[in-house]
Amino acid sequence: MRLERLTEEAGLPLRHLKELTERREELKSHAEWYAAVQALKAIVDVGGTAIVVGDRGNGKTMAAGAVILYGAHSGKQSLYLRCREVGMRLREAYDEGSRLTEREVVAEFVAPWLLVLDECQEKPDRDWESRSLTLIMDKRYGECRPTILIANAKKEALKDLFGASVIDRAREGGGIVPFTWRSFRE
Repeated sequence: MRLERLTEEAGLPLRHLKELTERREELKSHAEWYAAVQALKAIVDVGGTAIVVGDRGNGKTMAAGAVILYGAHSGKQSLYLRCREVGMRLREAYDEGSRLTEREVVAEFVAPWLLVLDECQEKPDRDWESRSLTLIMDKRYGECRPTILIANAKKEALKDLFGASVIDRAREGGGIVPFTWRSFRE
């Protein structure tokens, strides 16, 4: 029951959770994908930041989902969001009648053992959203909380997507995990 609760609270899309369950053996037999999952587990075990890059459809989100399940089996709380949702949540703090401050919203993103931000190739609308993401990443880094950033992008685009500070922190105890194989959807 606790595993189900932790998985549900993480917010991993149902499609990916079903795929992980229904295609478990098939995914494990895909040597490159399985090796990437193991690399992600090693990074999160040391509290590092993993930047997952590659083309669409090659299992990046499912790999992060496998790591969320890995943590849930140990009773660890994770949070999965699309990068754009971070900005939306931060803006909600400024709505009339909001009970949360921006500081409290940032704390929500820092609190879980693992934070997974997907669709990071979608740049924030505002400069303060970019700075807020950098703040969240810096706080997580300072508290040795692992983070997985996922982008449908090439390695060369990372500095523009995340900024020099995030890339630099990912080098320590983390790294870039490229997904270079064909789409699973083909």
